[in-house]
Amino acid sequence: MCRNRWKISRKMYPLKMQPSVKDYIWGGNRLAENFNKDFGSSVIAESWEVSNHPNGKSVIANGVLAGQTLYSVFGDDFPLLFKLIDARDKLSVQVHPNDEFANKYENGSLGKTELWYILDAEPESKLIYGVCDGVTKETFKAAIEQGDIESQLCFINVKKDDCFFIPAGLVHAIGEGLIIAEIQQNSDTTYRIYDYNRFGADGNPRELHIEKALQVINFENTQKNAKPVVGKHGDYIVTQYVSCKYFTFEKIEVENEYNSDVNQFEILFFSEGEGTVEANGVCERFRKGDTFVMPQEVGNYKIQGKSTVLKSYKNS
Repeated sequence: MCRNRWKISRKMYPLKMQPSVKDYIWGGNRLAENFNKDFGSSVIAESWEVSNHPNGKSVIANGVLAGQTLYSVFGDDFPLLFKLIDARDKLSVQVHPNDEFANKYENGSLGKTELWYILDAEPESKLIYGVCDGVTKETFKAAIEQGDIESQLCFINVKKDDCFFIPAGLVHAIGEGLIIAEIQQNSDTTYRIYDYNRFGADGNPRELHIEKALQVINFENTQKNAKPVVGKHGDYIVTQYVSCKYFTFEKIEVENEYNSDVNQFEILFFSEGEGTVEANGVCERFRKGDTFVMPQEVGNYKIQGKSTVLKSYKNS
């Protein structure tokens, strides 16, 4: 049976998601405390809220499709992965390949372009965002060999509500004390460059991927975040941070009510507030920390209740 890539031949509704959680060594407990992500684990490093990736598939939690994965609805065509990250400790310095490199060297995988939105930040929290001006492949490789890689990296102070676009090829790392919402391509391919000489749960040094990293780092990248575009629309404010070939990311600040039409699909994460989201005759309650997928077939939907929504989608 042939089906449209996005439109599913059944009555659809707002799909509330149950995430897949990860307990990496740098994780904390603030996703449970701040965003109602209590899964009985003392450490939750990442909560894969919307994922169709084999390494962690999220599950539909409501309605007639409860218990099914995104694959059962979208097949293997769902192109994005949305996660929450709690960095109690700093993450490794890393880089991601583009589609062409990943397809060739990672068994047909997608590359990984992503975006970070800062949900919370302790005072003086930092990110690594690119390399310093004038750094070349040769100087970077020499610094790795000499154990002086941090001298090559661009550290920046960050605060709540900052947003950072991270294209494939950009060296980056999350610092300690941050809670982050991340939208990315549906990929789990990461090349670890430096990990502060830490050991994994198996007692061995965590694996590095220096050779591949040096091949994919874009040392000519002078990435600067575009200025957000803010639009006021009566009862709500839309801030668009990034619109690229892989995704668009927006923040919607709702005073009372927000209406929108779904194009292909949308991911809605409620970072603040509570209320209802309604589509196709189905009304679901939400609270802070809830994530929904809005399939194309729902058409128009309505959010009611004072809230802040992080909205991600793929352009046509």
